[in-house]
Amino acid sequence: MVQSQREYFLTGDTRSYEFRAEALKKPKEAIIKNEKELSDALKSDLNKSPMESYLTEIGIVLDEISFHQKHLKKWMKRTKSLYNTMK
Repeated sequence: MVQSQREYFLTGDTRSYEFRAEALKKPKEAIIKNEKELSDALKSDLNKSPMESYLTEIGIVLDEISFHQKHLKKWMKRTKSLYNTMK
């Protein structure tokens, strides 16, 4: 499995903005869709209230994904380097 993932990565398909944006969108949608189930699991496993679950787990992950979505294009811009990193 690791080898097939490595081969897929080397195809370059994962480098496009579209691929990366979709890779961020899918888990965000899944978390939002399953927020109640996640909250219930956190209540069962860690005895967290729905508010605590959102503030300390679910909300943080959603905020991180949103932050990455907001900055993705900027982070993907090509920059000049003083050193040749491809030695």
